[in-house]
Parts: sequence; structure tokens; C-alpha cells
Amino acid sequence: MFSFAAGKGSLFDPLLKTSCEVYLKTNCACFRSIYVYSFSVMTPRYKQLLDLLTASPGDAFLLFALAKECENEGDNSAALAYYTQIRQLQPGYIGLYYHLGKLYELLGDEDKAAEVYRAGIELGKNTGDRHATSELMGALANIGI
Repeated sequence: MFSFAAGKGSLFDPLLKTSCEVYLKTNCACFRSIYVYSFSVMTPRYKQLLDLLTASPGDAFLLFALAKECENEGDNSAALAYYTQIRQLQPGYIGLYYHLGKLYELLGDEDKAAEVYRAGIELGKNTGDRHATSELMGALANIGI
């Protein structure tokens, strides 16, 4: 079984990346799909989430947790990939839109953030989720687009 020891290897270490790939290919059925984006984030929590995702591929909550874990570790490109995957698989997952929009803001793409907020607002209105709609409207107002 693969274990990641903090401090060994760097994010750019090909051996570390290969070790992560071997672990994921061996233990995560979802590896062959688009779910697994980041080899630089192999925290114990990330590994645990991947293991859970193997049992429930496409679970929006687990994908969302992986995205947040990537964000917490500073891997915004992997977080963006996970959020995008959720949007493709389960566009009705309303919690996604606020966080995806905020990530686009962080990445400096306010137009894309506004598009995501607007899509979330529309979804919130259609589903009657006033709380999410309100939060998304506030986020959109804050960027002024």
C-alpha cells in the first residue's frame, strides 16, 4: 500500500508522482476517469476521499470535498478541475456555484465567475433555494459585473 510521508520528495519529484499514480491505479477504480486530477495533493484526507470515491464514483459531495482539499493545499488548478467535473456530472448541485465562482475570482477571471454566479442564481430560483440565490446574488454584486 502506498503511504505518503510528509517531507519526502517534492511536488515535482517524478518518483513521487509515479508512486501516487501506482497507488491510484491500484486502489481507485475512478482513476481511469476524469476524477483524479492532482498528484501534488496526497494528504491523508485526500487519500481517504479518493478511497470513498472508489465506492461511490460521481458522488458530488466527495468531489466537492476533494476540490476543497485541493484548495486548502493551494492546488487551485486541481480544485477547478474537480468543480468543473461536478458541474458536468450534477449541474443541480447548488453549493458548487458559489465556491466555483470564488475560485474563478481568485484566479482573476471575473467574467467566468459572473457567468457561474448567474447560472447558480438561475438554478436557485428554479429550485426555490432562496438562501443560495441570495448568497450568489451578493457574490455577483461584489464583483460589480
